[in-house]
Amino acid sequence: MKNRNTSTTLHYCFNLYPKYYEALAAAVRYFKPLHALEIGLWVGRSAYALLNNSPNSTLISIDPVSHEESTEFLEKTFPGRFTYRQGYSPDALYTLRGKTFDWVYIDGEHTEKAVTADLLGVVPLLDNDGVIVLDDYNITEVREAVDMFMKEHAEKKLYSFNDLGFSDSGCPSQIVAIVGKERAFEL
Repeated sequence: MKNRNTSTTLHYCFNLYPKYYEALAAAVRYFKPLHALEIGLWVGRSAYALLNNSPNSTLISIDPVSHEESTEFLEKTFPGRFTYRQGYSPDALYTLRGKTFDWVYIDGEHTEKAVTADLLGVVPLLDNDGVIVLDDYNITEVREAVDMFMKEHAEKKLYSFNDLGFSDSGCPSQIVAIVGKERAFEL
């Protein structure tokens, strides 16, 4: 039996912050990812933004919690393009060794330790021109993990979505992107 609260949550979250969706959708249209990875599914809003705005992309989403209604919705809406892996990201990322992704979206556990593990876990999976997008940079532990990662990865550059022209104003969280320093932007 499906949880009625999940349907309410899905509807609420898809309509709650339209500026968040618009910013993420604009970034997806700009970067045009083909092979995407997401850590943290919840109701599937970011997964939907990616798959709906990049029609040739595939997405593997990782989350330790079963989100049946979200996964059923995404699988039905984007047949053959969405794969869900239930599990903790460090374990699930290990099973993806040998695959490469040009877009990684991280919005999992918001502790410094977990964000650091996610960042370090996705680096070997990121293709040379790939982008890592993180939500909730405004949360202290997320920001500290990202800033520490950036100190150790001088070959990469951190941009806010606003810097890149994908306005996230009106969003309750701050979205950032980590890309190779050599990547040129034509905005």
